[in-house]
Amino acid sequence: MLRLTIAVALCASFLVYLGYRWALPKPLPGIPYNAEATKSLFGDGLALMKEVSQTGDVMAWFLKQNQKTGSPVSQIFLQPLGKPLIIVRDWRAARDVSE
Repeated sequence: MLRLTIAVALCASFLVYLGYRWALPKPLPGIPYNAEATKSLFGDGLALMKEVSQTGDVMAWFLKQNQKTGSPVSQIFLQPLGKPLIIVRDWRAARDVSE
């Protein structure tokens, strides 16, 4: 009976781990992003909430994301289990993306 309990606990732990890995944000290839955000189920959401609660300025946080990546185009992860959002800061980059 003890072996069965241990086996069930190990299988359940493994399934929880697989579910956690599946739920983590998945970046789009070739677009810069904050690597720390892909290690949390909430992605960039917690950092955004913290920044906005301190400054009250959402746009400043978006601009900081582009500055952190050093690119006019970057991606952020705001929705758990959602797709990443693309931030385009430069009009030339926006034109290039649309073509």
